[in-house]
Amino acid sequence: MTVTSKVSTRNWGIDLLRLVSMLFVVILHMLRHNGFLKLPSDTSQYAAAWFLEIMAMCAVDIFAIVSGYVTYRDTPRKFKFSSYVNLWLQVTFYTVILMIIGHFAYPEVLPTKRIFLAFFPVSTNQYWYFTAYTALFFIMPILDAGLRAISVESARRIFLAFLVAFIAIPQFSDSIGIGTGYNFAWLAILYIAGAIMKKANIGANVKAPVSALAILLLTAGTWGLKVTGILGTPQYAAFPIFLSAIFWILLFSRLNFSSVWVRFIKWAAPTSFSIYILNMHPAVMYTLYNRFSISGFADSPAVIVVLVVLGASLAFVIAVVLVDRLRMRLFTLLHVPQATKRIESVAERIVTGVSAKLSPRDS
Repeated sequence: MTVTSKVSTRNWGIDLLRLVSMLFVVILHMLRHNGFLKLPSDTSQYAAAWFLEIMAMCAVDIFAIVSGYVTYRDTPRKFKFSSYVNLWLQVTFYTVILMIIGHFAYPEVLPTKRIFLAFFPVSTNQYWYFTAYTALFFIMPILDAGLRAISVESARRIFLAFLVAFIAIPQFSDSIGIGTGYNFAWLAILYIAGAIMKKANIGANVKAPVSALAILLLTAGTWGLKVTGILGTPQYAAFPIFLSAIFWILLFSRLNFSSVWVRFIKWAAPTSFSIYILNMHPAVMYTLYNRFSISGFADSPAVIVVLVVLGASLAFVIAVVLVDRLRMRLFTLLHVPQATKRIESVAERIVTGVSAKLSPRDS
């Protein structure tokens, strides 16, 4: 793997970054649910755990910005409702199957009614990101059309406005509902930021070493403020976390890969969202953080804490990639992609018919 400034038709670095961002999500959950972030603040284990936490905290920002970065086009294209249906089926498949297994394994934790609720992952807010993304998905064409209507210079100004108004001034971001970043408003802003990066070629002249150095400085600086007690717990919408996500995207967009790496990325990257879904499922969480908790390593040397958290997180990611490849194969055998295309076709006819009836007629 080498570094290059060449931009190819398909940016495999961005695809790989999706996978890396999901590894970051697992690291965040490993740290939080195993109690590493609540260790005594004067210990090296606490400092090490918080360095990993702050390094990985840009995971959600990365994933949402990448959505805008890869989705936006300067020319309009067909709205693919089937892509959302495929995602919904993927989420519901895992939620229901794992809830059934979890109910029989842990009936006292996952009662029967949870199986029924598993069929409604959006309305029950089973996964906050998926619920927020659902709302975002249906306004993406509007956001894209709005960005296509403005100049590149205007897009750059909007990007700067995001940096100043929505992120650098926390009081303002709180007043419009961004808060800690676990919501639709923040996802929409991140999507627009990613689309603007694509449209205005933001950071085109930033070299990979500069991006790597910026990530290190932002992470180390935020970590230093946290462990010394100057800064509280940073959130997804924090200014340095957002900037870190931007530089991660700039860094990975400059990577060039051998054919072996490209084949691996093509094979593994499509499983990225399943990593989040499985890691957030109640049955999996109970198993990971109660039955097979790694919290016993909290008293180990800091380097061991780091290695255990990274190792356990990577092992989980690898396991999910393998499992989801099987799920993808099953969906192919069941002709799920073809079925969602038919659903899309029916939905288009209904929308076209309703639109025609609502359109004013010449008298």
